[in-house]
Amino acid sequence: MTSEIDESERPQTLRVGLKTSAFYGASPKGSPIVEKVKRRVSKLQKPPCLVQFRGGLLGPTVVWKVFPVQSQALSFVRKMPEDVRVFSFELRDRDASGKRGFLVTHPLHLWKVLQMRRPSDRCMYEVIAEDAPCKLYFDLEFETEPNPSRDGAAMVRELIRVVCREWKVVFGSDCRPKDVLWLDSSTEKKFSSHLIFQRTRLFRNNREAGAFVRLVCGKMRSGACLKAPQSRESPFVTSRHGGAALFVDEGVYTRNRNFRLFQCTKLRKNTPLVVSENDEYVRSLGADCEEQDVFLDSLVTWCVGTDEPDQLLQFTRPQDDTRWDSGTKAQEIPLRSMSSPYPELDDFVKGLVVPRGSIRHVTFFPDTDTLVYDLAGYRFCENIGREHRSNGVMFVADVQAGTYYQKCYDPDCRAISFRSTPRPIPERCLPSYWLNMVPDELLRGDAAS
Repeated sequence: MTSEIDESERPQTLRVGLKTSAFYGASPKGSPIVEKVKRRVSKLQKPPCLVQFRGGLLGPTVVWKVFPVQSQALSFVRKMPEDVRVFSFELRDRDASGKRGFLVTHPLHLWKVLQMRRPSDRCMYEVIAEDAPCKLYFDLEFETEPNPSRDGAAMVRELIRVVCREWKVVFGSDCRPKDVLWLDSSTEKKFSSHLIFQRTRLFRNNREAGAFVRLVCGKMRSGACLKAPQSRESPFVTSRHGGAALFVDEGVYTRNRNFRLFQCTKLRKNTPLVVSENDEYVRSLGADCEEQDVFLDSLVTWCVGTDEPDQLLQFTRPQDDTRWDSGTKAQEIPLRSMSSPYPELDDFVKGLVVPRGSIRHVTFFPDTDTLVYDLAGYRFCENIGREHRSNGVMFVADVQAGTYYQKCYDPDCRAISFRSTPRPIPERCLPSYWLNMVPDELLRGDAAS
């Protein structure tokens, strides 16, 4: 017979929130197994995994070479087979903010390595070499806060319609929305999209592509090819400076431009470029289309069966157009070189931009005695009071007036025709100064021989 025990007489278990470290003592390193796992994870995260690329008679060229300077990478790639490209990547060292390294490899090899990296670590760009045939491409963006009524997707669809129409007029061939790869990396604060045209002929280089884009943008500004300039589809937005501007970035057609890759993000942004939900091109490829195929198609200079040189598109602006960067007519023939006919003036401009910058080249317009100094490494713009993040600046020197001023390639600054206040060029840097030191008889040519 089992006796019943009163529940109140049962021994009670006392539960106390006691940490194991308080009972066993604190361990300075923790569990050896946990520490081993942490070391393994850290080791895998920091350096990229090495991939063994095997060459073959029909396979891609095997090369993986990193350069600290873009010019070195471009010089190296010119000696390599045609299937090799130059890519750039942002350096993670905070002391090297804005600096980039440059990689020469085959796109497929880069794709395989990118797939082994975390999405936030994919910070790669295609270098659009200045002499490379390329597809038509667009960089579209605007800030959403000052443009609450704008519909980014509708604006892009309208832009594609306008471009396809102008393509038919200028080049005589069809272009459809399903021929355009539409990538997007928009956030709540900023609309951002890339368009890469796929089934159209290639331009000879990105400068030719940029000339066509500027023609289209010029017509949009004049309202010549827009259905409803005041509608939500209008390409005009309010810029961060408060003025009206196109949402088309016209500054991405400069020499050796860096263009962000598919599935890649800007450093510390974690906003990768992905296929837009409004894209028609990828859907037109069918179910067999893989992300690797999209990656290759997204490359501006990667083209299967590249057109013959005589089939590449060449486009120049109308002869009655003006050169926005110098104020001279297009029929004037400029002379471009690393220096100008006025070495003292060159030295003066160098002194304005050193030690960070240098003169990339000088364009001389003899008819107006005007020089345009294109600068490298120097981006300070007086319009915004700081350096542009990606677009360069220039100094324009008017030798006859004895003054110089600053202009830049930034689309917002160009939209308002910004030029800084003219400043005097030191007298000793002008040719008139040296002419005044020459005896009159030498100038007349009647000096004794």
